[in-house]
Amino acid sequence: MTKPKNFHKKILIFLLALLVLFIKFFGAKGILVWLLSLAGLFALILVINKCFDFLEHKKNHQKSEGWLAIEKEFLHAYPGQTQPLHYGTLVKWKFGGNDPLDGISIYDGGNYWHFVSFGLSELYEKESENKEISGYGYELTFKLKKDKYEDEEAEIKNGCAILQGIARLVFNGEVFTENEYIYTGQTEGIDSKRKSRLTGLIIVKDPTVQTIETPNGKVQFLELIGMTDEELKTLSTHASVEEIYKKLGSDITDFNRKSLIQKEYPHKDVKITGTNTYIDVLIEGRTVRIQGEMIKGGFICHKKTLTNWLEPGNSPLTEGEKEKIIRIIKEKTAGSHMQILFDEEIEEKDASCAIDKDKITSDIVSSIVEQLSQRFSGTLIQKIFFEIGEFWNEKDEECADFHVVIASKEDCEKAGESKENPGEYMTEDDRNCIRCHEFEPLKKLGIEYSDAVEIAKNVVKALEREIKAADYLDLKTTDDFKIYELAEYD
Repeated sequence: MTKPKNFHKKILIFLLALLVLFIKFFGAKGILVWLLSLAGLFALILVINKCFDFLEHKKNHQKSEGWLAIEKEFLHAYPGQTQPLHYGTLVKWKFGGNDPLDGISIYDGGNYWHFVSFGLSELYEKESENKEISGYGYELTFKLKKDKYEDEEAEIKNGCAILQGIARLVFNGEVFTENEYIYTGQTEGIDSKRKSRLTGLIIVKDPTVQTIETPNGKVQFLELIGMTDEELKTLSTHASVEEIYKKLGSDITDFNRKSLIQKEYPHKDVKITGTNTYIDVLIEGRTVRIQGEMIKGGFICHKKTLTNWLEPGNSPLTEGEKEKIIRIIKEKTAGSHMQILFDEEIEEKDASCAIDKDKITSDIVSSIVEQLSQRFSGTLIQKIFFEIGEFWNEKDEECADFHVVIASKEDCEKAGESKENPGEYMTEDDRNCIRCHEFEPLKKLGIEYSDAVEIAKNVVKALEREIKAADYLDLKTTDDFKIYELAEYD
């Protein structure tokens, strides 16, 4: 029960109206009766008012017991901060809101802000059956180092969002304890700009505040600390979390700190430079040159050219030195944008592992369809020839060349008359030929001739589907669309 708004004002108006009525009906004699009635009525009003005050005080006291207990503990840690910065929730979770916490307060720790949640414990009436703990038994905290942020308010609100996000996991079934870690594999930072090295969190017992006893049960404070991806990958047990927390040496999250776990970069003293046809490798003050070929995403060395040191003295390499150089090169470039391999590996590697046939097929089809739409729009296509060639020249050794020949209805009719290949009826400017030179040298990617044939057949099938469904190409087709010839030439 709540006292009506403007209770005392309404009572005064009621009494004045009652006085007017008494004077009107009873005259001056009625004033004595009115005064006696007024005394009795006033006494009754006092009793009612006291009842309202008692009930309201009792309700407010019960409503805020859990909340006040948290504030009392933090006031002990931060004396004088009776009105910390606070962010409340407009629409509560139980009423369909998105934020599970009723509020978050931020205390000034000098060189950091100390966030504390309100909502994982029972802030108001006792609702759970477990009398030992209040709600989930804990509230979340977070200490954020003060820094020269571009937008300080945005960073504070981001800290609140971190607490709300973890609380949302709790409300959806996750239960956390101290010395746990939260790793989702995300690569973005947890700061407001998403640029920090810190991508996840560990959970420890907050050393600044103590576990409290409230009328609704026990509440401890679990603190979130930001961690880097490299640090999180080392964690697997509670003990490992304790160990890295000790190494960290602070419970304050610093979005600009470096990782405790530095990435290992093997052979940092080794330098590799080169061109499209060779690489120079500087190892322990000496340089060796290896001939090879640049390919997409890497470089293939010819192992047989690994013979001598360039400096000093052009001295020959021992077998042990060769193996060491090969191992160092492979380790240093493994997983990089320019991986260096040796030709023997390419020859020995299983073709199905060395190449992605589906990807190559898709790339070739996309290229051909694009050229078809640009050069052959409206053409009545009767046949398509797909040829694979392996040839040798000074510029490109051991290249595999794909090209497509488009045969029009007229070409096919002429070929039928002379019983020749319609491809012979290409014009002098070779306008009916689409060449896919951007996919060479396929041989260097480890593609054997048998693989190239398989890719060619898959391309033809894909082209058939594309041209038959050629609404966007505006191409006319015939029902006898098929591969006419798959030729190999030297």
